[in-house]
Amino acid sequence: MLATVGLWTLGARPFPGSDDLEADFKLIISFRAPNEREWLVLPSDNGGPPLFKSENFRFGPSFNIVGERKEADSRTVLKGLGSVDTAYEIGAFSEFWPLMWLRTRFEVRRGFEGHEGIVVNLASDAVWDATDQLRFTIGPRLSLADDDYMQTYYGVNSRQAASSGLKKFDAGGGLETASIGASVRYKFDEQWATLGYAEVGQLIGDAEKSPIVDRGSDTTVTVCAALTYTFTFDRSQIPSLW
Repeated sequence: MLATVGLWTLGARPFPGSDDLEADFKLIISFRAPNEREWLVLPSDNGGPPLFKSENFRFGPSFNIVGERKEADSRTVLKGLGSVDTAYEIGAFSEFWPLMWLRTRFEVRRGFEGHEGIVVNLASDAVWDATDQLRFTIGPRLSLADDDYMQTYYGVNSRQAASSGLKKFDAGGGLETASIGASVRYKFDEQWATLGYAEVGQLIGDAEKSPIVDRGSDTTVTVCAALTYTFTFDRSQIPSLW
């Protein structure tokens, strides 16, 4: 088996509607057989180890954590709105490659704690291997969410309206963002590689109409860099847990 490990260093919006960038980190861990396709590893993906995979399809659990939104994070944008607890999202993903150079991906998750809504992420990526060492990808992304999620992050209830000075706003479910992401990977050798990723997008629907967003930004921005290491290991040498 081949294992790839690494760490994404990200600069991203700390909460929906923010006009700042904040540093964050995301682990890279993937496994594949020596003769298996080299699946994409992008920071916009929120997937765990696949439960099933074939030559051009895989399926498995999807996990994501939405960080706590504290009023103190932005006295300008979040003034009077209170805080939202950290949300833990659990669901599933599926990934299909209809062509050798085209990936499609679907994720659906249900939130707990901070929000209890349903979120859906759709993505497609064109992949170009310019050389054996250099790979580029680019493609669109869409995110959708139900009423609960949208009201949590974009809505303003009566209490919040009174304390913030914003007008009351009931955010309905539907499309949240449309964006485009691009990546580049350079392999120094069979073990070491460096990656870069950038994604820019636009809030749409009730997300864009939110008075919270009027105080901040209706664009989304993510920039990332990573270093990965790939090594071979023998699964038979790993002690059984049973």
